[in-house]
Amino acid sequence: FTSLVSSYNNLTVAGLSQAVTGLNPGTTYHVRVRAVNNSGTGANSTSASQATTTPGITINATTAVTSADFTTTYGTASSVQTFAIAGNNLVANITATAGTGFEVASDGATYGPTATFTNSGGSASGTLSVRLAATAPATGTYTSATVATMSSTSASPRTISTDGTGS
Repeated sequence: FTSLVSSYNNLTVAGLSQAVTGLNPGTTYHVRVRAVNNSGTGANSTSASQATTTPGITINATTAVTSADFTTTYGTASSVQTFAIAGNNLVANITATAGTGFEVASDGATYGPTATFTNSGGSASGTLSVRLAATAPATGTYTSATVATMSSTSASPRTISTDGTGS
């Protein structure tokens, strides 16, 4: 072995198993064991390998482009579009960050610049609600605009974008 997880090197284990924590996602680790008894320490076992999983975020499973244009009149929020959000093998919550001129909600009611999907046991899921904010500029275009970006520690970010225009 070229590098060791220091807190587990030469660790004495009481019993037949030991949980190993603090590992990096998407990394292959090798382990070997040896017995210790009144006669001394035995030889190392052959090594076994195990790869940790990489966190992932999915959006609607098939699409990350809005199905319809976002349009509004200044002072009024647009109609809402929703997206199924899910993450697995997570080490942290999923945070949805609204793109310029948009706002997001994880509860369908409380809109703002960010929305959070809580990680529980390595998974998070829910429905992301997105709308063009009432304060979005009435001039300009929202063609191919970033509507929202989902991120979570160690996971690749995922983006929802639009091909529509706002007015």
